[in-house]
Amino acid sequence: MTRSAALLTTLLAGLVAQAAVAKNAAHEAAIDRAAAAIAAKSVVPERDLGPLVDALRDAGDVDDQRHLLERIEWFGREGGDLEPPARRYLLDRATPVLLELGKSGGNVFLRGDALLALRDLGASRSVLEQAIAIAEADPEDYVRSRGEILRGALPSAPAP
Repeated sequence: MTRSAALLTTLLAGLVAQAAVAKNAAHEAAIDRAAAAIAAKSVVPERDLGPLVDALRDAGDVDDQRHLLERIEWFGREGGDLEPPARRYLLDRATPVLLELGKSGGNVFLRGDALLALRDLGASRSVLEQAIAIAEADPEDYVRSRGEILRGALPSAPAP
């Protein structure tokens, strides 16, 4: 490799790393904004929760997706600090993203955890049934086991 090619490769690698750090910083800023709004009881769902779901949907890195998923699940869990309308917004906005990650997420743990998050967010029986079907069709035992857990949650899930 010539010296200029090595320099160009190093420069490009640095730019890619810098872009990843910037994206991760943007994700952390969205998480921090949501946490502050929840703590202050001043949540505007579109402003404070929507960007988290958008970041989850748009993130290309599995680790970033898993981190965002964990935060969304924590913020929206039943018995959490979100007021019911904000919780409903988060569930409605996150459901299609979580189902899609359950179908085609980057690794087995992301797929299984995305489907299981629907239960923790209080998804309806019909949504959990969709998640179960996705889990049962997955070739990985971990994801299929999440479907079994969801099946056990069906009797206590809200009606559609």
